[in-house]
Amino acid sequence: MKSQDQNRGDVVGALVDGALVVEEADPRTFEVDFSVLFPEERANIAGAIVKRQREFISGRVLARTAMRRLGIRPCAVPLGEDRAPVWPQGVTGSITHADTWCAVAVARVEDVCALGIDIEDDSPLAEELWPSICTREEALWLESIPAPQRGHFAKVAFSAKESAYKAQYCLTRRFLEFNALSVELDQQRNSWLATFTPGHRPPEYPWAAVEGHWSCRHGLIATAAVIEV
Repeated sequence: MKSQDQNRGDVVGALVDGALVVEEADPRTFEVDFSVLFPEERANIAGAIVKRQREFISGRVLARTAMRRLGIRPCAVPLGEDRAPVWPQGVTGSITHADTWCAVAVARVEDVCALGIDIEDDSPLAEELWPSICTREEALWLESIPAPQRGHFAKVAFSAKESAYKAQYCLTRRFLEFNALSVELDQQRNSWLATFTPGHRPPEYPWAAVEGHWSCRHGLIATAAVIEV
């Protein structure tokens, strides 16, 4: 299912290669119809507000479409005790929502061992949030760029951390604070590198960093991290 806003194209899909299948759409185009959910999924959102129910439904419908394209029989993707999606055996995936866009990426575990995607509205990150999100190195970098751009790039760094956290979580099942990773943005290549700060790399994660790509278009910031086998 694609969004009625055809001008947006593939917001997340443009950031990843053929090993992944991506489905995305405007969540506002989905009906709050519990009949499209499996029983265990319905239980996840039975008491949620309508907006959350719509987001959840859009993510699960898109996930099943993506799995079907991957050659996998669509099945339930419930929330685990940690509130993360539980993908079927042999599949890794990631789901992200913004108010006007939803995206799902899935891949077979023999091709991709972990992935994370994130979408944010392309609005400046409030300056009062910077100290809780940015490392000292990131704060110094923000100070070095023109003031009108700082909130924008702080939001890009925030989104990159969200994607990095999701990707590493696939392997470690560990929650991290924002200061566990320090992000460097390459504006020429639209790539990013999130390096673990001293003492914060989970022992289950074998690399020193998570890397990915980002884009800013159609009023959205999108980031993706893909760790191939």
